[in-house]
Amino acid sequence: MTRPNTLLLIVVVALVALASWQAIVIRAQDEKLSTLASDASAAKERIASASFERQQKCSAQARKEFTQSGFKDNDPLASYQNHYNVKLNKCFAVFTSTAIVGRTVTTVRTIFDAFESKDYGSYISYNPGDKKYWEVVPSKCEVIQPSGETLTCRSDDEFSALAKAYMEG
Repeated sequence: MTRPNTLLLIVVVALVALASWQAIVIRAQDEKLSTLASDASAAKERIASASFERQQKCSAQARKEFTQSGFKDNDPLASYQNHYNVKLNKCFAVFTSTAIVGRTVTTVRTIFDAFESKDYGSYISYNPGDKKYWEVVPSKCEVIQPSGETLTCRSDDEFSALAKAYMEG
């Protein structure tokens, strides 16, 4: 055999060996990826199940706090919302109540941790009856953000926007 043919044969054998080795490595990586994907899927399912369980407990606690505060489930002038915030790992509730005395309408909204009873924000407005609800400047409107900063607001809509930090996520 001539020298160029021998060199060509060595290169071909080396390339075949390299291709075989790469196929083995790729198969091993595919198996590892499949195992990781399966583990991730199982973990995601466990987290979703735990999150659902926490949301159920949150809902029950918010309802308990609502009724212990003297409100009734079918009260047309009082309501509540609750949300288990996964990021903050806390159960938040917003209570809204309205009182009507004569023509004066008083609205109170509070956001708080339903398990720790810690307040995170308040909204109070008094409308003597001579203004549209959007014309009323609240006597109190503030929400403590997750950062610890207290932000003031000038309307019910602004209160709701600031409360999203707790009621979403």
